[in-house]
Amino acid sequence: MTSLNVYGYDKYDLTENLEALRPFVGADKFVDADIDPTAYDSNDLVGMNRWVNLFQCAHAYVTNYNGTFDYMVDMRKRDSSLTIPMLRGVLNCMRAELSRMDKFKDTNSADTIATEDTISGRYAIDLNGKLGFFKVDVVTEGKWAGWTFVKRIIGGGRGSDNLVPVKGSERSTVLNTIGSDPQGAMLRYGQEIGICGVCSRDLTDESSRAKGIGPICSENLGW
Repeated sequence: MTSLNVYGYDKYDLTENLEALRPFVGADKFVDADIDPTAYDSNDLVGMNRWVNLFQCAHAYVTNYNGTFDYMVDMRKRDSSLTIPMLRGVLNCMRAELSRMDKFKDTNSADTIATEDTISGRYAIDLNGKLGFFKVDVVTEGKWAGWTFVKRIIGGGRGSDNLVPVKGSERSTVLNTIGSDPQGAMLRYGQEIGICGVCSRDLTDESSRAKGIGPICSENLGW
């Protein structure tokens, strides 16, 4: 499984297990009757199908869980002897995690931000009268496709230690400001820092430093 470490109590990627529960999630928390087969009429095929799906969702999540949330760790140890109240608790943990996922997606989705011409790279923009440097990751493949992550660059270096996540309204402001002139913002980063905003290599040539981008990246982007 792939390590995420981005939200909630799940340390590992259990998205597939969680999404299987989504069709059965309502406004209210799950109760014991939802996972108790005796609460359904045996002739009620829809109800029995719901019970089977909830039962399978809960057990699959418990079986695959490899995080550190104490309740879920305990449930995994008890996997073969889970009671109805325990299964109900698992379903509500999953319900809460789906909510966290959705909130995380809302603050990192590119759908509501004008980033059509913005590519992954490093940018320099003026914010509130101060020059700021940002790293933008526009994801085009995989499970995070369509999402855009923004991090403020603090200090020198190119590692992750000097990257601080930008969220909420500040993230929207940063992306919209970059989106108004992505080429200019990326070239300015190169001019100010002396590092190409596309490939992150040092700009050692005088003309490249003046332009803010190296010749190969410039040719590739048509700049």
